[in-house]
Amino acid sequence: MQPVENATPALDGAWEPAFSVGPRVEIDGHTLIRLWRGAPVLETEFELVPDGERLTLTLTDNALRYSASSEPYATVKECWYENGALTFVDDYPISGESTEILVPTTNGRYGNVTELGGVEQLQGTWVEDGGGYTLVFEDGVMRYGYGDSAPSQVEIKIVENNSSGQRRIIDADPSKPDGVGIFGTMEWEGDTIRTYLPITDTVPERLVFRKLRPAELILDVEPEDQPEIIIVRETEPDVTGGTDTTLDPSMPSEIVSTQMTLFDVTSVLPDGADGIGFVSAFAAPAGKGSFLFLETGDDRGERSQTWALVPEDVFPALSALTAACDLAANNGYHSETHGLPENFGGIIRILYASGEMIYVSDNQSPVLTAEAGEQIAAFFAGRMGGERVPLPDPVTLRAIRFEETRDDGGFTRAVLTISEDGSGQVEKQSSYSDPTVYETSSEMDAATVAAIRERINASGILAWAGLPDNGIRFSWDKQMTFVFADATEITVQEDRLLPDQIHGGFFDIELEIVSKR
Repeated sequence: MQPVENATPALDGAWEPAFSVGPRVEIDGHTLIRLWRGAPVLETEFELVPDGERLTLTLTDNALRYSASSEPYATVKECWYENGALTFVDDYPISGESTEILVPTTNGRYGNVTELGGVEQLQGTWVEDGGGYTLVFEDGVMRYGYGDSAPSQVEIKIVENNSSGQRRIIDADPSKPDGVGIFGTMEWEGDTIRTYLPITDTVPERLVFRKLRPAELILDVEPEDQPEIIIVRETEPDVTGGTDTTLDPSMPSEIVSTQMTLFDVTSVLPDGADGIGFVSAFAAPAGKGSFLFLETGDDRGERSQTWALVPEDVFPALSALTAACDLAANNGYHSETHGLPENFGGIIRILYASGEMIYVSDNQSPVLTAEAGEQIAAFFAGRMGGERVPLPDPVTLRAIRFEETRDDGGFTRAVLTISEDGSGQVEKQSSYSDPTVYETSSEMDAATVAAIRERINASGILAWAGLPDNGIRFSWDKQMTFVFADATEITVQEDRLLPDQIHGGFFDIELEIVSKR
C-alpha cells in the first residue's frame, strides 16, 4: 500500500489517554513526539498507510527510552488512527503487550492553561512572611535561598488556568509539573505568592511571600520584635557528617494554653527505655472524638502500629502529659547532620488553639528522653485499649464511590459495586477540559476486593471523617464514600492531616478503583 499524502491535519495537535493516566502524544505534520510525565521518550517521523477503515502510522523509530538511558524500556509494536482515536500497542520486555487509546485534547504540556510570557509585575525580590526565604525573579529565572545561603535558581514560566483564572508559577521543564525548585505549587496573586515546602515526615510547611517595594529594599529593616535565629553550629554546605544546629528564641519554653489541637511526635529513644527503641504517636480531633495512631519499635528494629477512633477528648490529658514530660524545654531547636535522612532522630510538632506551637527536630539524636517516650507510648496504648467509636466492618462493604473534581473543569467518577461472592464491578466516567464524557466498565476479582478491605482496616480510613485538612491547596478535590449492607455511608476526603505511615491508604484504594481501570 502507498503512504497517504497530506492526510495529517486530522492528526495534528495533542493527544492524551481516554480512560487513564498514561502517555501523551503531540503530532505536527509527519512528526510525532511521545511524552511521559512531560518528558519526551520518542521523537520520530512517520508515514500514514491505509489499512481498511484504519490509517496505520508506520514509525521511523519505535523505541521508547528515557533521556538518561541508551536502552529502550519498551517498543511501539503497532499504531493506528481510527474513529477519532489513536491506538498504540506497546511491547514491554517482561509484561508483554499493553494498549493505550488516546483522544484529542486542548490541554498543553502544562495542562489546561495559557502561558502568559514575561510578566513585569513578578520581576523583583519577594520575602517570606516571618521567615528566612527569599525569591528573586529576573528574565524568566527564579533564584531562591534561605538566609545567607548560596541561592539556587530554576527557569520558570507564568501560566493562567483557563477555567479558574488562577495564575501559577511553574517550572519551565514540563516534566516537573508539581513544583518549582524546593517548593510545591506556587500560586501568584498581586503582591502575594503562596506555596509550601514538602516535608517527608510531617505536614508540609505553608509559605507566603510578599513583593518588596523600592523603599523596603533600601531600608532593609528587620522587625524589632522578631528575634534572630541563633546559629549554634554551622558547617560548609553538603559536607557529609557535618552538623548544622539552630535555635529559634521566639519559640516558647512554657506553653500557656491547654487547648491542644494536634499532637505529632516521632523519635528514636535512647538506651534505657523499657524495651522500646522507637515511638511515633499522633492525635487529632475527628468528627466523633479523637483519632489516635501509635507505632512502637523494639531494640531489634521490629515495629508494630495501630490506630483507634475514641469518643473521649484526649487533648486535656495530652496537654498535661506534654507539660509533665517538659516537651517544650528545647522548643525551636533544629539540628541537621548532612548525609542522614531528614528528622531521622525525631520530630516534635504540637499545636494549640492559641497559636502556640512546640516544634523540635533532629535527624541524628532522639528528641525524647527514654522516660518521656515510655509515658507517651503508655498513654496512647491505654486510651486505645478503652472504648472506641463503633465503625462498620469492611466485610459488609457493598460499594465505594470515588469522585474527583479538577480546577480545569474535568472530573472522574467511579463506583465499585461488590457482589455477594466478593468480586466487584467498576463503572467509571471521566471528563477533561472538553465536554466529552468517557465511560468504562471493568471486572474486579475477589482477591483485589479483599486487598481493598485489608487496606481499609490498616489505614483506618473509615475513621478519617472530620479530621482537619492538611492545609495544602491542590488543583483537585477527591473524596470517597463507603456504602455498607445496612445502608450506612461514610465519606472521607483525601487531604486529611494524618501520620505518614497510613496517609497513603486513600491513594492505594483510588489506584485499584480508578487508575487501574
